[in-house]
Amino acid sequence: MFLAWNEIKYNKLKFGLIIGILVLISYLLFLLSGLANGLINMNTEGIKKWQADAIVLNKDANQTVNNQVITTSDVKGKFKKEAPLKQMGIIASNGSSKENAILFGVTSNSFLIPKIKEGKAFNKDNEVVIDQSLKDKGFKVNDIINLSQSDEKLHIVGVSESAKYNASPVIFTNNKTVEKINPALSSDKTNSVVVKDNNWNDKKMNSDLEVIGIDEFVENLPGYKPQNLTMNFMITFLFVISATVIGVFLYVITLQKRVYSVY
Repeated sequence: MFLAWNEIKYNKLKFGLIIGILVLISYLLFLLSGLANGLINMNTEGIKKWQADAIVLNKDANQTVNNQVITTSDVKGKFKKEAPLKQMGIIASNGSSKENAILFGVTSNSFLIPKIKEGKAFNKDNEVVIDQSLKDKGFKVNDIINLSQSDEKLHIVGVSESAKYNASPVIFTNNKTVEKINPALSSDKTNSVVVKDNNWNDKKMNSDLEVIGIDEFVENLPGYKPQNLTMNFMITFLFVISATVIGVFLYVITLQKRVYSVY
């Protein structure tokens, strides 16, 4: 230990450089880890707040909600708690801000709605509750939202906790409002049904439906898995670089020890 310390003092520059490189690599690892966690949270923030066990989807939908419809009555009463979810992507504008968002059609007492922080819950057609992330982008209570794909006007009556879904802000409204914007989602049609039931895997469903766990559903969100694989690869590669730098440095130190060792 004494000899090692003397050698470090004798070769301050060389050891200082290797320490500096390791500090920079560690800082980059810290940034990438934070970015990876942030991206994961952006994709799953709203889903985690459901505190659900599983989700019922169309069997031909490749385990995603997008562009698929199921019949609500085929699921009703099979699980302890059920929450039909009508979903569609929209471009929302309040006159000063324009944002891509996800419109969720749910019942007013659905467990899919996070805690409301400001205003009130919707109780009429075309009333909506926006999540905090949309408020941060310039939307507020009493604003009127115009939609690019419909003449319907939406009235913001409340703001909930942040509940991003697949990296997009979420707007909550009742089912009838979504049905007016997208007639394909009639009163007995929905994109999915989110359920709370520990025994969900034991339930028998129609041949055209499937039930998957929430974790599996998250893994199949568009872009989620490739994004995580990329970030994890970058972090692993940095660990390899760090180990290589340390190994090469120690090898060179060993070869040249007679030149700059302290005795």
